[in-house]
Amino acid sequence: MFIYPTPDGVDENSGIGRVVHAQYKHLQDFGIELVSEWRQADVLALHTQQFELPRVDVLHCHGIYWTGDVGSGVYHNWHHAINKIMASAARRARVITVPSKWVAGVFQRDMRLSPVVIGHGVEFEQWTPQEGTKDRKYTLWNKNRSADVCDPTPAWELAKAGVDVYTTFAPDSRVRLDNLHVVGRQTHREMQGLVRGASAYLATTKETFGIGTVEALACGVPVVGYDYGGTSDIIEHGVNGWLVKPGDISGLLAGVEWAYQGGAELADTCRESSMSWAWRTAMREYASLYEHIAKPVPNEGTYSVVITCYNYGDVVGRAIESVLAQKLKPAEIIVVDDGSSDNSAEMIEKYSSHVTVISQRNEGVASARTRGIRHASSEMIICLDADDELDPAYAAAVHPAFKDRGVGIAYTGLDIIHPNGDVGRTEWPPEFSWDDIQSKVTNPPANSIHSAAMFRRSMWERAGNHRQAYAPGEDTEFWTRGLSVGFTAVRATELPLFHYHGHAGSASRTLKYTAINDWMPWMDTRQFPFGSPTEKTLYRVRSYSDPLVSVIIPVGEGHYEFIASAIESVLAQTFSAWEIILVDDTKYGIPRGVLKPYPFVRFISSGGVGAGGARNTGLRAAKGVLSLFLDADDYLLPRSLHIMVSSYAATDGSYVYSDWINEFPDATRTFGKAMPYAQRVWRDDGLHGVTALVETARAISVGGFDESMEGWEEGDFFTKFAIHGFCGCHVNQPLFVYRVGSGKRRSEALASSGKLMEYLSLRYGAYINGEKQMSSCCGGNGSAVIDAKRRLGEITMAIVDIEDGYARMEFTGPQVGGMTFFGGMGRKYKGGNNPEEKYERVHKDDVEKMALSSYWKVVAREQVIAANMHIPEVMQVVIPATPAAGIVVPQNVSDTVKPPEVAPESAGFGDQQFGDDASAVENRSITEGGKRKPGRPKRTG
Repeated sequence: MFIYPTPDGVDENSGIGRVVHAQYKHLQDFGIELVSEWRQADVLALHTQQFELPRVDVLHCHGIYWTGDVGSGVYHNWHHAINKIMASAARRARVITVPSKWVAGVFQRDMRLSPVVIGHGVEFEQWTPQEGTKDRKYTLWNKNRSADVCDPTPAWELAKAGVDVYTTFAPDSRVRLDNLHVVGRQTHREMQGLVRGASAYLATTKETFGIGTVEALACGVPVVGYDYGGTSDIIEHGVNGWLVKPGDISGLLAGVEWAYQGGAELADTCRESSMSWAWRTAMREYASLYEHIAKPVPNEGTYSVVITCYNYGDVVGRAIESVLAQKLKPAEIIVVDDGSSDNSAEMIEKYSSHVTVISQRNEGVASARTRGIRHASSEMIICLDADDELDPAYAAAVHPAFKDRGVGIAYTGLDIIHPNGDVGRTEWPPEFSWDDIQSKVTNPPANSIHSAAMFRRSMWERAGNHRQAYAPGEDTEFWTRGLSVGFTAVRATELPLFHYHGHAGSASRTLKYTAINDWMPWMDTRQFPFGSPTEKTLYRVRSYSDPLVSVIIPVGEGHYEFIASAIESVLAQTFSAWEIILVDDTKYGIPRGVLKPYPFVRFISSGGVGAGGARNTGLRAAKGVLSLFLDADDYLLPRSLHIMVSSYAATDGSYVYSDWINEFPDATRTFGKAMPYAQRVWRDDGLHGVTALVETARAISVGGFDESMEGWEEGDFFTKFAIHGFCGCHVNQPLFVYRVGSGKRRSEALASSGKLMEYLSLRYGAYINGEKQMSSCCGGNGSAVIDAKRRLGEITMAIVDIEDGYARMEFTGPQVGGMTFFGGMGRKYKGGNNPEEKYERVHKDDVEKMALSSYWKVVAREQVIAANMHIPEVMQVVIPATPAAGIVVPQNVSDTVKPPEVAPESAGFGDQQFGDDASAVENRSITEGGKRKPGRPKRTG
């Protein structure tokens, strides 16, 4: 092993330094030899970046600057530069490790891979409880800097409230307090003494792990902090610490009081809970990982060629011959006959001793490529159309580019061979450019890569399949989407080693191109995923750890093939503060391969309780203050979430529903119109579909969906909303697509509609006949509305000249009588349209909340609130193609596979058994079905 940096190059007091020092101290106990020269090593494990070394086998990520998380800190150019360096190393790493689950989120969502989570540890002999009685009670805030995410303001707030606080730093803008003891950066030994003497340890920084937190526990010191980041993984509320919502200073004060009253029993509990975070435990996991990475990767460096053929019997032999003539031989050749009606099958059969033949009904080139790639066993793939050919030097020219693990695609120049035999030279394709070409929005789509490029199979596994809806630009769409998940591309040579045959029947001349940006929102916003090969754009790196919206997708029997479309439609949203909860309500479970490209999806099972019960399961698991119900066989249209959240915020918390598009099995579409909101009982005249944005807490408070109903449970659910005064807002445009005829539940509900209507009439008869009145419509959760506005990025506020920390605010609401408003730390304010209560002196920490309540405004102060906080206008609806990722083989489709009678010659590396590549390790998704041998295609269903 070569691990860099070495202990002499990193401060042991830093988070990275403690890991490095522990690795050099403990790894040798597990049979790992550490060398000082990288050339002597089997594995290169690098912390934070690649430095100037030729490769990175294991990248140890200790955190990222979350430049895209609202309110996470103030960032400068150097923060963005470090993120770029990290992204470059992440593209090239075989495996990435992170210290906690929440740090993995950006890799799972943006790069579609799951890092290995290995926590940090402590040396327990160094961190022991203080003997005897502590002289005094104090709370300790301990970070090695006061910048970006490390904000000492909570320590100052506690001191202001009377707590005796020791802190390494104090906020620059706050007044000096006598009971706030600023000690500055401490040596390792000095900090041990401060931690042992503390009665509470303040953990308010969003830690990537929280070594200091574990060290405090080891010393028997309870932790009081915010419930996020690595702290949430370490602390159990009310057991070894006290966790509150970020920003809740009153909650921290309560936690300090709880910690101070804990005594010896609490100290013992803290010490015991820290034992699971021993360095030897972490080192055992590192050693196991390194040993795995040191093993040879079966089929590393091999490539397969997939030739797709539809009615090209006259030329398919030429394409096969061009592959057989490669100087660098392929491990296998797979020919997919896409339901040809000419003599293609006969001509392909002539090469049966050299190729694997797959026959399927005609489904298009994207489907044929997908099927061929699934059967391929190599690390790299070339897809070749049957009417084109490769120069004998083609593979040998592009293959060396893949020594750089960050390269996902390599290609050459090309020439055009006309029907009369003339050869035309073109300057296309150019040198690869993500920013100036590949990610640009044009139609036909901008592209710098031809269709026969060599690419990594792991890129295909992470990004998903080719999509027929974009033919003849399906290759361009795949290249762009594939590179976005953490790869770059290289033009290996400008020599024309790909021979493209132009003729009147080619797809590029007979089919109409489709724009590819519909389901890739970052092409329009230019906010590219972390890891994409941008050179000119700064990443807005999001942790995705604090979603505003939980998209709940229940999956019933027979809906496997639609799951990818539903997930892709959420990925297509311009509003990114969401999570997906996929609820498996099937009898036998969802095939694991369906979710492989989506490691960020939270997957839970509901045990076959029906659609309503599955949605309830999702609600109970939801992290978002808002939830959106989306059936697995439906999908959202682009910008839907942005419009829904905007409408929720603009109406101060109404639940939001919309019109929709009906999509029939024959691909025809009709407009579905929802009704204007009316607060009433739903019977057989429902107002809208189940796809609606609701407050999660309200959905739970009304009891969720009635799991006993065989249908129409959404009518019952929204009737309960109406009864409680939780009223709706109708967005007058379609925001989702409803697939008609894809499920049985609607027909079953219609069949039993009489029984269901009788059930609803009995339950809500008193409201129907007027004996009971529904509650008046009321606004939503004020904090949730404010959070929604903040996440939309439509709020900026600058309050200046606040004297003594207070601002003068004017009540602007319609109420004449006084209303009570609550600020932080128990502060109260009275407001009303009368001379006595028209104005209030408001603490600066409460100004934003009061202003966003719509009842108050700052007077004699600068205030800016974006003018576009309104329900978006109805737009002309353009419905893009279905976002089908094609993960699952379509039902009722049979294909036949005929392997070659004799395996083709290899170039010396084609006889290795194919095993799990880096993505399999990263995704922790190694299965028996994923291990295949060259020339031995996987069985199809």
